[in-house]
Amino acid sequence: HCDPHPGNVLVRRGADGRAQLVLLDHGLYRDVALDVREAYARLWVALVLGDEAGMREAGGALGVWSARMEAVRRGASFALLVAMVTARPYHEVRGKGPPGASEGFADPARRAALRADVAKYATAIAEVLDSLPRDALLLLKTNDALRSAGARLEASAADTHVVTALEAVR
Repeated sequence: HCDPHPGNVLVRRGADGRAQLVLLDHGLYRDVALDVREAYARLWVALVLGDEAGMREAGGALGVWSARMEAVRRGASFALLVAMVTARPYHEVRGKGPPGASEGFADPARRAALRADVAKYATAIAEVLDSLPRDALLLLKTNDALRSAGARLEASAADTHVVTALEAVR
């Protein structure tokens, strides 16, 4: 499903009394190419492990590129992709794995810093998005929707990252 925003997801009580997710608006589905799925999965495994070499390799396999980032430091394009996927500065992800439970998105200072970084790197972000396979853009959109839902449910960022990584290694 390529349009997983809150308006397209319904939670209802199932016949067994447990919560059941129902996806609505089935107009946009896509089979993601195997090489893109595998590279994205490797990216998530590397993110959770804090594995810089793995993040770099997965970013390269996805074709990530930003002339602006490369002008700052050769090979830095993957770091922006990592920041985009995790919604945190690269230095907070490298070598550390997923964020701790207290590092949610509710902190106003963290949200303001994120907005400032997005503005600062807007051109480079556009270059990274333009360099990625179209299938990868749909994965990023889904990632953002899951992160947003997690934040609205007051889940920790670690919950979202770990669940995504667990699915990546399945």
